[in-house]
Amino acid sequence: MSEDKVVVGPLTICEKERTVSAGGKSVKLHPKEMLLLALLAGTPEVAVEKTDLYMALCTRERGGRKKPAPKIIDVWICTMRKKLEDGLGRGFGGHIVTEFSVGYMLCAKAKPVDVFPKRPKNHGPEGITCRMAVLASG
Repeated sequence: MSEDKVVVGPLTICEKERTVSAGGKSVKLHPKEMLLLALLAGTPEVAVEKTDLYMALCTRERGGRKKPAPKIIDVWICTMRKKLEDGLGRGFGGHIVTEFSVGYMLCAKAKPVDVFPKRPKNHGPEGITCRMAVLASG
């Protein structure tokens, strides 16, 4: 195994080629996604705080452009999970685990994950029960 490859469970991560592979299949990641995955792979099975991920990925000079909102980490995680599910097969997105109120970690054993969770009816954009919808319907 060369130095630019990291193995976590069934996943082989190649930073140089920006790919993640498993079972003979491979997925190409965006440069920021690869940096994020490499940060998680640096300490497998240990949660990395979202603020640390944001500081590592989003605080350098951006040529006059505004820094992205901290929520961008969640967006990149969601996109990576979706790419792993689509490219490597069902269940591979579960290797990126959310540690609520902490951040994310890369695990050797996949956890069940709903890549695009569906909001229950009567929930507003923040996931808070929308009382107006309940009152209007009943």
